[in-house]
Amino acid sequence: MSKCEYDYFDAVEKSLESLDQFNILLKKRRQAFTQRYENLYGWIILGRFFLDPEGQIFRILKPSIPAEIFPHFPKVMILNDYTRHLERYGYNCKLPSSKPIPKVLTSNDVCPGCGLGWTIENCHEAVPSGSDFYHFECYRDFQADAELAYFRDLFLEADFLLTELSTTPNPYCQKELCPPWVKVSSGKLKLTVGNWRKTLIIIICEDPRVNLENLCPNCDVTKGKDYIHCWSREDALQILKKIWGITFHQ
Repeated sequence: MSKCEYDYFDAVEKSLESLDQFNILLKKRRQAFTQRYENLYGWIILGRFFLDPEGQIFRILKPSIPAEIFPHFPKVMILNDYTRHLERYGYNCKLPSSKPIPKVLTSNDVCPGCGLGWTIENCHEAVPSGSDFYHFECYRDFQADAELAYFRDLFLEADFLLTELSTTPNPYCQKELCPPWVKVSSGKLKLTVGNWRKTLIIIICEDPRVNLENLCPNCDVTKGKDYIHCWSREDALQILKKIWGITFHQ
């Protein structure tokens, strides 16, 4: 197999005509390195991906994404030209921050949120969740629905009645993919709850009838009059039951 099929500019550029052709190119590059130990060129693809000399593909991360830094960044650029490009514009010439991609999408993959397929032009938008890949906005909707369902079940189990829930931005984490928090209204009682760092649940209650610091004096957690951290769903359930018990007859 000739290197002109997978490691020359024309071959890399032609592979970007479709996701399936791109996957074929990546397979040839992996085989060239793992089976024949060939030295490959490094490439910046679509201003968003890095093909390394070992046949691997990486997604370039913010704030290093060339397509977002440089207007009209070319679809294909060999790594040596990329470093010269950075020099020309006064940027540091180190490799961009990136992470490996476990799976490159194909023409058969679809976003579970909207049911639309993927193309070479939008594949960089894919957000992984389990074995699925979502468009960014579809994933945010999926996250919001998941958080609302999680806390709706929790409040029902805590015996809250006529509970209204809505999402609110997560003040603890401003990253793009951090899950939202949930505002809860049950009669006159208002709370805000959220999953944080996948290890705890925060409960915020500014109702004057409730003092969360006194509600659980022996709990070895971060807490104050208006907020408390819970290390598990069960802990959160017990706190919510106590809150409901205090406010239900008042």
